[in-house]
Amino acid sequence: MSSQLPRSRPHAKNKEVRLVLGRITALDVSVANLLLMSFFEDYANGKGFFTCEDLLSMLRTTESYLFRQTVCDVATNSLNKFFSSVIARLNTVQEGGGNYREAFEAILLEEGTARRMPTDDEFERALKTRDCYTFRRSFYLLSTLENSHHPKNPLDFSGGGYTIEHIMPRNALNLDDWRTMLGPDCERVYDELITRSAT
Repeated sequence: MSSQLPRSRPHAKNKEVRLVLGRITALDVSVANLLLMSFFEDYANGKGFFTCEDLLSMLRTTESYLFRQTVCDVATNSLNKFFSSVIARLNTVQEGGGNYREAFEAILLEEGTARRMPTDDEFERALKTRDCYTFRRSFYLLSTLENSHHPKNPLDFSGGGYTIEHIMPRNALNLDDWRTMLGPDCERVYDELITRSAT
């Protein structure tokens, strides 16, 4: 099986599949390509063990998994072996007539494994405390957040020419909403964060 994304593009007829696949591609975690290829190959074979909705759900779960791993600074150097093991386990599920989609989600959520999906609490904590200005996936983060407000007509940011600056306004302390959001020690918090949010 090739590690490149599918050239025949069985997903091309479904706009949502294309959008999710585009976001996964933007995360630039090429070790996931083998896993994605296995999804598309199994779906294209039409064996009926999962639907287009299942495929979409699995792609969204993969996107969330990859992004959470990145935000939580989990190294990707062993994901190749992990995804190979996921494919093998899904093949066993398929042969046994089990639920492919549920099995995939269960594998990623498996407690006690080094490659499990980071929890909501772990993800929130990491996202709140990291310097997003220097984060290599900041463009993905901000464009995805923006497009969450435009689910039917997402904006195309692929043309480039965008920069990130002044996430926190320079005049934030002049605005009551910002002072409230920054908390009772807003002056100190502002001083700590303003250099992270400016170009």
